[in-house]
Amino acid sequence: MKKEQIQALLKKEWYIQGINAVPAYIAAGPVSGILACKKVLGYNYSSFILSFKEDYCNYCYSREDLNHVYKEFKERYDKDNNYLQHIFTISRKIEKPVIDYIDNQINNIPTLADKELIEEYKKFADMYYYGFGASHIVEAIALSTDTLVRDMLLKALKKINLTKKFTHYFTQLTQPTRKFFFSEFNKSLARITDFIKKNRIKNLENSKELNKLINRHLEEFFWIKSQWNVGKEYSKKEVIKEIRELLGKKENREITTDEKLKENINTKNKLFKKLNLNKELIDLIKITDFATFWQDDRKVIILKGCWALEKFVNEIAKRFNLNHDNLKYLLPDEITPESIKGSNLEERRKGSIYLYHNSQRAILIGKDYLDTKQKLIKQEKDENIQELDGMCASMGKAIGKVKVCLNQTEIPKVKEGDVLVTTMTRPEFVPAMRKAAAIVADEGGITCHAAVISRELKKPCIIATKIATKVLKDNDLVEVNANHGLVRVIK
Repeated sequence: MKKEQIQALLKKEWYIQGINAVPAYIAAGPVSGILACKKVLGYNYSSFILSFKEDYCNYCYSREDLNHVYKEFKERYDKDNNYLQHIFTISRKIEKPVIDYIDNQINNIPTLADKELIEEYKKFADMYYYGFGASHIVEAIALSTDTLVRDMLLKALKKINLTKKFTHYFTQLTQPTRKFFFSEFNKSLARITDFIKKNRIKNLENSKELNKLINRHLEEFFWIKSQWNVGKEYSKKEVIKEIRELLGKKENREITTDEKLKENINTKNKLFKKLNLNKELIDLIKITDFATFWQDDRKVIILKGCWALEKFVNEIAKRFNLNHDNLKYLLPDEITPESIKGSNLEERRKGSIYLYHNSQRAILIGKDYLDTKQKLIKQEKDENIQELDGMCASMGKAIGKVKVCLNQTEIPKVKEGDVLVTTMTRPEFVPAMRKAAAIVADEGGITCHAAVISRELKKPCIIATKIATKVLKDNDLVEVNANHGLVRVIK
């Protein structure tokens, strides 16, 4: 990629998400967004910038791309309201080979010869990346519809003098109507704890019947501890720890039941009539509802895929005597038996930028990385801000001490009653979200992980503050009023 092309990319407006990730795993994003979307949907994103430092990534979407992909989607949806369901069905079909490989072939990795191992890694990575060729549309929907729904709902409420109840109606109209894997995970744990209580089991490690339930839980959710930077094995030890925590609490873990989902559907339908919402707004609400479900459903293949990629990386690192963590900075298509040891992977891990534009790619390190990163960062801290506003994702109020968590290593800072402040949450943040009195995020929309999980946990949550992690500091005392989308610094 030429210098003038890189400079042109940096001049674009970017939507930036902070996430724990490594290049070999999260390359699924740009590859699917640029190449697979074009192949599967007929329209696509054009550019991505991924800036890495020690397994943390600033993942950048072009605002122009988000608008373009959403516009292409909406034109097709307006002609056929079944279009979203149609491409979801396509997504399931192209994901299936990935799931089948994980179920039936992943355990054969140790038996492969060195050359076969590398070729198989490339084959699986390619299959995994292309598996998101339809589902990558979710980001364009999620990041484009939030403000549209908000503005159109405010306009509708203004006509009937109900703007003061905007947050109440907005929250009700964006409640989920479909099952999430997090609910299923909680149900599975609840079955185990109910069994323990019913049978008064004291020794959790030595009960044969309990062990069967735990093994069934592990078989279903073996992937749940994985992330974009690591494929972690969910262990029996972790399950027992979670069970003990649940047994030690007086209240039961919240679970969204089928009845609650039906209630959400009925509430929405009644509000459509009561508020006299037009078809365009009703369609947008239905689209965001489906996108929320799809975004959650997609996490299953994301995490399973990272779990599987880890198996390959472990085996290759062991065979070639390489640093396991550094190897994740070498993209699968770069690997050959000859080049694998001569790569500048340690320097890439210290700081690198991976730029994607159409079919081109560039990887910047050293001075090029530092210069480009500086041009990408434009926002400055404002130490004097005492009040932030954002979008309500889950209603409620709370007062607590701030704990700013930019990556998973900082999650243990969060104690019971703290206010979790982060760029955006991911599955690895759930333990902290359970402890937190409230959640505040820089980014996200009404379909995001923070919105979904905070509602499940019944925790106040404000998203899209843009600057919370930049102006709030650990141990600041804040009041989170999610009913009005406000965070106020008390001390």
